Amino acid sequence: MTKTYLGIDLHKRISSWVLISENREVLYKQTVKCTPDKIAKAIDKLPLSDTDSCECTLEPVCGWRWVREQLIEAGFNTHTANPLKTKLIASSRMKYDSIDAQTLAELTRADFLPESYVAPNDVMELRALIRERVYLVHTRSGLKIRLKSLVDARGYHELRDTCLQKSKQGLLKSIGDEEINRLLSLIESMDKHIAPLDSAIQKFARKSELAKLIMTIPAIGPISATTIIAEVGDFSRFKSAKQLASYAGLVPSQRSSAGIAKHGRITKQGSKYLRTTFVECAMRIRDKESDAPLYDFYQRVRKASSPMKARVALARKLATLVWYIATTNKVYNPLHSKDSMNRNDSVLFSGA
Repeated sequence: MTKTYLGIDLHKRISSWVLISENREVLYKQTVKCTPDKIAKAIDKLPLSDTDSCECTLEPVCGWRWVREQLIEAGFNTHTANPLKTKLIASSRMKYDSIDAQTLAELTRADFLPESYVAPNDVMELRALIRERVYLVHTRSGLKIRLKSLVDARGYHELRDTCLQKSKQGLLKSIGDEEINRLLSLIESMDKHIAPLDSAIQKFARKSELAKLIMTIPAIGPISATTIIAEVGDFSRFKSAKQLASYAGLVPSQRSSAGIAKHGRITKQGSKYLRTTFVECAMRIRDKESDAPLYDFYQRVRKASSPMKARVALARKLATLVWYIATTNKVYNPLHSKDSMNRNDSVLFSGA
């Protein structure tokens, strides 16, 4: 049996395919349009016999999942490269699609390919649900901001606060302003689109045992817990809480030289949805009644740096707590003591 290696440099409309042998000989090179029928024809044209085995590698970009599924259905052992790590390993002065495709094939042949985590379909469906809601909520927020500016421009300052209160928006309609009424109609339409998404998320959170555990942490509700689960997927792939925080982009960048390490801003790499969720949850902890240990931690960091840095540090602390909950299956136990956050994180938990 002959082993071959196929690298695919994927783009939105076209892709570059390079097939190499075990001795790095180029057997096939072609540019293929990214449509299901063109991909199927390209698979049929590959110079492979029934006894040949082919390792296929592509990067997770530009609608890659349907391409990957089509390759798997065709019988290819398909790998998904990590774009960031692949770029660091295979950086080159010459940037061509065919070279990138061949590089993917050769990294696979040498067993030196950094692979990405591929979430199962149920997790991807949950992600799609969450991300659609995020998009619609952001759109609705923009409409409400526009509505506020119009109300101010018309001189109805006393009605400004009613822009965010659905029960009082009838007062705005009574004005009879055509442009304000159009914006109100758009906001109502957004509400109708968001409502079933909220219901689906609430339903998932009620059924998920992991979501129930995560929601024992103050300031984390059903939508935040579901977002965390959807964006992380398999918690066991992170060996430490620091790795999860790094995936959320909540760790500081670092440059070291001559034994001197310098730390900068947070990396903001990884899932922006996960990072935003942790920061938003951190913003909800505003006093000791929310949670004394977490609030005390925020105040200590705030005094040493700034309020915004303290919120980011608290967001990372929440990511750490979520990792412990997910990996130990224990409930968060809010200990109301001043020095509880200085001790080992395990004291913040009690048996489920």
